[in-house]
Amino acid sequence: MKKLPNNLCEFPSIVKIDLTDNAITDLDGISCVLKLDTLIVRRNSIHYVKNTTFDGLSFLRKLDLAENVIEKIEPFTFSKRELALLEIYLSHNMMRTVDVSNLAIEKPFCRIDASHNKIDTIVNEGGLHMNESLSYGEGGMVSLRNNTFSIFPDFTKLGVPDLTLIGKLMSFGFDFRGAKWNCNAQMVQFLQLAEDVINNTWRDYFDVKCYLPERLRGESIPQMVNDKRLNEFTSELTGAEGCPNSCKCTYYPVSNVSTVKCASSLLHMPLEMPGKGVLDIDFSETKIKRVIHASYIVRISRIRLHHTGLDNIPLNFIYGINGNLLSLIDLSYTANLDRLSTSFKILDPCNVHFGKKTIFCNCNNRWIQEWIDSSSCKWNSSLTCRTSKGLVPLPILSAALGCEEENYLYKTLSVVFSIITLLLAMSLGTIYLYRYEIQIVLKRHKDPYKINLERYKYDVYISVNKESDQLHTWILKILLPDLRRSGYRVHCPTIHTLPGNFVDEEVIEKMDQSRNFLIFLSEEYLNDLDTSDSIEGIRNHLEWRHAWNSYRNSKERRLIIINYGQNRLCEIRRKNLKAFLRVGKVLDFANKKHSLMIDLIELLGPPLRQFKGLGAGKPKRNMVKKKANASKEETELKHINVIFLK
Repeated sequence: MKKLPNNLCEFPSIVKIDLTDNAITDLDGISCVLKLDTLIVRRNSIHYVKNTTFDGLSFLRKLDLAENVIEKIEPFTFSKRELALLEIYLSHNMMRTVDVSNLAIEKPFCRIDASHNKIDTIVNEGGLHMNESLSYGEGGMVSLRNNTFSIFPDFTKLGVPDLTLIGKLMSFGFDFRGAKWNCNAQMVQFLQLAEDVINNTWRDYFDVKCYLPERLRGESIPQMVNDKRLNEFTSELTGAEGCPNSCKCTYYPVSNVSTVKCASSLLHMPLEMPGKGVLDIDFSETKIKRVIHASYIVRISRIRLHHTGLDNIPLNFIYGINGNLLSLIDLSYTANLDRLSTSFKILDPCNVHFGKKTIFCNCNNRWIQEWIDSSSCKWNSSLTCRTSKGLVPLPILSAALGCEEENYLYKTLSVVFSIITLLLAMSLGTIYLYRYEIQIVLKRHKDPYKINLERYKYDVYISVNKESDQLHTWILKILLPDLRRSGYRVHCPTIHTLPGNFVDEEVIEKMDQSRNFLIFLSEEYLNDLDTSDSIEGIRNHLEWRHAWNSYRNSKERRLIIINYGQNRLCEIRRKNLKAFLRVGKVLDFANKKHSLMIDLIELLGPPLRQFKGLGAGKPKRNMVKKKANASKEETELKHINVIFLK
């Protein structure tokens, strides 16, 4: 038969079908035999199995598709929830891949036999993701014997992001015997997790053997695990993985080391190295004449530079080394290297091998002997100094050259003086940087009762940008009447200055006659203050400059700033204006306590006319307080209008 019988669906109660040795090419239509328990279709011509073929066959227990020509089985063909297959036979087919969803089945099963195919890769085309809350298989045997596997599966691509979840499959039996395994670094992480199982449990199907590399061919992988030989599972790194040309790179995952052995033809130190683990680099017997500072230097644990043409070790190379990681730097038999820089002091002399070497010395090289004496190991090198007096052993260099002992007191005093100078420079720099803040904080105002009243005509000069319409309306209708009722004389140029007057002369004259200055910060005020390209901007610029200079040079005067526009420090360019905000010497226009007028009157102090009306004697302070308290209720009502206008 080439296809299933046409009347098969008329017999839904059939429990066993054996179609061995036919020519059937597909099993479409088999799902109507709802009571089917056993389906045997051995030695037929089936080449493709859909994942809908067995839908609805909830009683199917045994499926035998061995010895067909199957090349592909769709994902989740055998692992659907309605299926409960116990035995699946797929041996002696033509499959090159098998989907992990058809091997890692949640429900209990007995055997899945996919042996004697051409499978070299387990794939995850169905996007299986291992569920941590489920168990899988409960003891099923999966035979993948005599396939063409060579590379160990990458479990992260098979829905197992955490290899510790592999323990969920430990009840399975996976038979991979007969494959030509490449025993490389990719196996190590899995073998480390499975080490306890391998050491304490033995199954014949565990006995898989290495095929590559050739040095390990025929070695039993479980036996190597038992013998603690996992460090022999290595990977050869390619140029794409950072291995330089003319070099051989090998990664050892157990020790997390990449070794790099370069050929004698290498002329220059490479700019790149493998990115895996720490580096064990062998440049010995190459033609390298100099070393350079590269990003990978910090990952070097061992570097061999003996028998090279090296003539210098630059400072940035030594300073780039991680002294805690370095265990060896071999500079023996580098004939051209005859000078040592003081950068070697940062290294442990136990980790630096010079061999027998003659270097140039003078009195400045005495540090080398002190550096060697500081080591905790037996010095394994022999250094001889070439001096103006001939060859001198390093230990007697000072005596042979008559070097004067260092004046440690002078050095100590020099260091102390340098530190003091540095601190002084930092302090002066800080004072200069925050000079305006310091002036504001240290500002001390003269007692208002000792002020020379004759020189002032106005209690307060108000600087505001006329283009801030709402603010200007509030000043005209609320602030000025309130201040006048409290006895203050006020000059606001945007209201009181007559058209046609010269701006410079008018501003300076009125400000000189004012005891206090009140500045309203708004967006328009700051913009004009920075640009000064309009009449309004010129006036605001002049007002601020004159107010600041008068405030700074006089103890009698106060400079009061009200932050109307809720401006932040980053929006203000002038350093002296920014200083007021930084030290908190600014009134908030929309403060939540509704105390703007009370705070303002307190800063302004008693009005001038009150002093003049009392003659030469001091006024009683409680008279001023009573007046401020009497208008408190009226002032707070005004703040409702303040917030509304804002």
